[in-house]
Amino acid sequence: MALEFRLGDFAYPAALIKLRSRFEKTQWFTKDEQIHYQEQLLRPIIEHAYSFVPYYRDLFDNIGLKPGDIQCLSDLNNIPILTREILRSQFERLKATNCRAFRPQALCTSGTTGQRIQFLVDKPSNILEFVYYWRYWNWAGYRLGNPFAEFSSTFFLKNKCRVRSRTHLQRLSARLLLDSSTMSDATARDYVKAIVKHRPLFLKGLPSVLYYFSLFLRQQGVAGISFKAVFSTGEILVPRFRKLIEETFGCKVYDSYGHLERTVAISECPSGGLHINPDYGVLELVRHGAPPAQTVDANRGGSSYTARVVGTSLYNLSMPLFRYDVGDTVLIDGEKQCACGRQFPLVSVIGGRLSEVIITPEGNVITAAFLIFEDLSDILAGQIVQESLADLRVRVVPSPHFSKASEARLKSRLQTLAGPAVRIRVDRCESLESLRGESGKISTVVSKLQERDRPC
Repeated sequence: MALEFRLGDFAYPAALIKLRSRFEKTQWFTKDEQIHYQEQLLRPIIEHAYSFVPYYRDLFDNIGLKPGDIQCLSDLNNIPILTREILRSQFERLKATNCRAFRPQALCTSGTTGQRIQFLVDKPSNILEFVYYWRYWNWAGYRLGNPFAEFSSTFFLKNKCRVRSRTHLQRLSARLLLDSSTMSDATARDYVKAIVKHRPLFLKGLPSVLYYFSLFLRQQGVAGISFKAVFSTGEILVPRFRKLIEETFGCKVYDSYGHLERTVAISECPSGGLHINPDYGVLELVRHGAPPAQTVDANRGGSSYTARVVGTSLYNLSMPLFRYDVGDTVLIDGEKQCACGRQFPLVSVIGGRLSEVIITPEGNVITAAFLIFEDLSDILAGQIVQESLADLRVRVVPSPHFSKASEARLKSRLQTLAGPAVRIRVDRCESLESLRGESGKISTVVSKLQERDRPC
């Protein structure tokens, strides 16, 4: 789920400007300067966690580790990896006892894995998020206050009683929201009308949403919709998606990777480099097949290899996460240097987050099916399998509270998205493992459609 920022989250102009000024400098740091900067931020947040976070205080004491033992990035290997399962089960003990001082906000997401996770973000991490995007979008020519359009399903689902249109303009932020929960010829025409009326300079969305919008524009023969840049995030931007989007809108697509827990961020520069942002958080790379402790410092580079993403918070004081296994993978090209001049580490490919889409019998494309699991606390995990254009099978790992009413509510949500012509069956599974694919990931949508059934 995309986070819907509140204006109050960023009502700290002095702090924003201070961090923004710092980020303008850190993007040009040498690799050694980047490491030194990270270590300056790491040491105090380790001390904070030991003093105020029960989970980390007990963990450190049990393994005989003192906060002072973590002085450099390599010392992080002494801390066991934090899994999503631990975050889920130890949520209360991972909260800082003084978290109220940092104005925490509880978020809950199943992301693209189908597994429900709850965590806290706060004022320092909100400031970080704002400044990070401010710099990243600046690389593409964005200036604060420029009008932009954003595909969002979360906003419309949360405000369906108040907002009945498929588009909504937030005037204070110059942000034009486009409802992406279902894509069709009719909704695409609504998007076009709003874009022509409000003339946003930039567009943001999931790669699959951007791709299908581009595809519908091409099929309808709509021309003249252009932007200065398009920002994609949340899924793998496959080459054919990038090609069509760039051809349709006459501009470069800037890809990025991040997650709501805010430990790592990767963003694309004008030269096409996918840069790890070391001033955002610490990213460790765990090679596939290696023991958890055998990690590689992303700042130092090396040969090409595929690795799991493990991130460490540098700003979130309400719930700092150390060595958090995000559950995604990247392909590293450690020898490559970017033509932009920044020495931020590079990745070649971001892997493991490509979401499938659901195609309805009418040809509509549902790009946000994972949202049906978002706030259903009686479901531990869920997966939608499209058996045919008219058949969907929902596989759920139920909690002890899952009931017939829960099943009916789940089917109703999906029926609303897919339409009355689609048959829906709900199957109960015993464990999360039963949902895992060959890659080890739990995909929210598994499509068994033939290529001829896909509008591409």
